[in-house]
Amino acid sequence: MSSSEAREPLGETFLKVAFRAIGAAFPGGAIVEMAVEQLAGPFCRAGWAWLQAAPPAQRQAALGDVASMTPQRAAELARLELQGAKLSENTKRLLIDYLAYIPARTRQRLCRFDDVAGVNTLLSQLPMNEQSLAQYLPLRMPAFRAGHRIPHHDFQLEALFGQGGFGEVWRAASTRAGSTPGRSRQNLYETDRLGSRVAIDCDS
Repeated sequence: MSSSEAREPLGETFLKVAFRAIGAAFPGGAIVEMAVEQLAGPFCRAGWAWLQAAPPAQRQAALGDVASMTPQRAAELARLELQGAKLSENTKRLLIDYLAYIPARTRQRLCRFDDVAGVNTLLSQLPMNEQSLAQYLPLRMPAFRAGHRIPHHDFQLEALFGQGGFGEVWRAASTRAGSTPGRSRQNLYETDRLGSRVAIDCDS
């Protein structure tokens, strides 16, 4: 680990290594249909090599950093590491959008009901092998992007909470003037993969 890497959050170093590996894995510039399986290989190999070289406490800190990272910061890291990759600009954009949701997926994997202080990575939650790192990749490209306005509702999507087999849960903020900020942060927007179901939870 270089001195510059030692000064940055461990989660950022971890993601930069994994993102760089993805960019280098497709020299021909072709990522077929943005298949998660294609991305998982280089991400997991590079990420696991970095984790293996770090002591357990640093592994815990790295995953905690990733879980607390904003999608905007993850996108910035992905954009930085992919800028030299021989990929089309459209492929880079799709890839950056996808990688930006790794923090949300990591939070989903690490979140526990008894963790009242937030996401606190236990030793038992650390990946045990290269293949288990794939669990920290989003299941698919998110159906929406942050900033999306919900049709027929006064809400705008802010952050992806998690994905499941049939849908996604997002944090949404009210766009109505005079709405209470503390209340709007609790609004959830749920959609199935076809976008046919919407659930707004306005409880504070």
